[in-house]
Amino acid sequence: MNLGRRLLHLAQRGVNDALDWVEDASSGRRDPARDELEDYLRAPDSPTGSRFSSSQGRAAPPPPPPPPPPQVQPLAAEYRLVGAPIGSDLETVTRCWRERVRETHPDRFAHDVAAQAHASARLRAVNEAYRKLRGALENG
Repeated sequence: MNLGRRLLHLAQRGVNDALDWVEDASSGRRDPARDELEDYLRAPDSPTGSRFSSSQGRAAPPPPPPPPPPQVQPLAAEYRLVGAPIGSDLETVTRCWRERVRETHPDRFAHDVAAQAHASARLRAVNEAYRKLRGALENG
C-alpha cells in the first residue's frame, strides 16, 4: 500500500471515529455533517467508493446487471464431431468428414472386436453429425 493510500485510509478512519462520537447512540439521532460526508463517500467518483453504510434505511444503489450469456453456436457439437472449424462452409465440412471417416472406419480395427465396435458407434455418430450439418448448410 503506497503512502498516499495509507494516509487516505488513516484520515477516513479518523473521520469515521469522530463522526461515531458525534452520533447520539441512545436516541438514534444523527449528525447532518455525517450524513453529508457519507453521501460524498458513497458517490461513484469519490476516492473510496461506497465504504460506509447508513443505519437510517437508505437504499443501496442497485447492483450492476449480470453479463449477457455467451452466444452458443447451434451446431457446435456436430462441427466438433466432424472435425471442422465452427462456421465452416459445406466444402470444408465434407472434406473434414471424409478424413474423420477414414480415421474411424471399423475396417481399420478388424484385429480387435472391441475396438471395431467402438469405431462403429463413433462412425455412426460422425455420420449423423455430418447429415445434420449438410442439411443445415444446404438449406441456408
